[in-house]
Amino acid sequence: MRTHGRQVTLAVASALLFSPVFAETRPLYQIPVEGPLPAEEQIRNGLKIELYAHDSATLGERLQIERASIHPGRVDYLLRGYRPLKVAASRTWRESTFVVDVDERDTRDMFEELIKEKGANPTREQLIEFVAAKVEGSIGRGWDSASVVARNRTGDCTEYAVLLTALARAAGRPARVVTGVVIVAANGAPTGAGHAWSEVEEDGTWKVADAALLGVDVIGYIPLGVLTNESTGFTLELARHLQAWVQRARLK
Repeated sequence: MRTHGRQVTLAVASALLFSPVFAETRPLYQIPVEGPLPAEEQIRNGLKIELYAHDSATLGERLQIERASIHPGRVDYLLRGYRPLKVAASRTWRESTFVVDVDERDTRDMFEELIKEKGANPTREQLIEFVAAKVEGSIGRGWDSASVVARNRTGDCTEYAVLLTALARAAGRPARVVTGVVIVAANGAPTGAGHAWSEVEEDGTWKVADAALLGVDVIGYIPLGVLTNESTGFTLELARHLQAWVQRARLK
């Protein structure tokens, strides 16, 4: 898998493991996926996925699906397009916060760089292309704020997501950070990973904006949590996201 000539692996692009919050013996970004690689038509029509978890009730609640799809140890999920989570947070998603620190100098400097290259009103696609080109994939970081990413220009999926969210907000667009599962095609087979990406609002709908996996054959995204707490206590919310973590998946 290649992105702008850089070698990108899921261990780098989806390294939730590398934050102290997620330290455990089994890498959380590794989610085994059983089943054959689905055809494009199958994905368009709706891909049935069995998601296995220790706490399937919490997982089903997090996915916001009907009870009939929740079974002991398993949740039946229909992947048809992108299904953003509904969040009751009362906010504009344009604010500057501790994590998405839009107003910090390094973030503003990168935004000025963005508008010089892409214009004053960058599209979602232009935001993705810009962040993918400016940030180098690395497993040595762990949930840096946007200004730190803008200064260091390195990180894993979390840094890509936080920076893109900040730049979208700087452009006046609602944007937020999401954690969940991504399923991709690699070496002729499906594989899964814990991942973080950005969502940018377009015409009243949240759309995926993932600079970490630009150029990768993504089968689908399954959001498990929206980062609503972007204050200094954000790691506590991230830990709660893991209460409904997926252990493995099977494509039907």
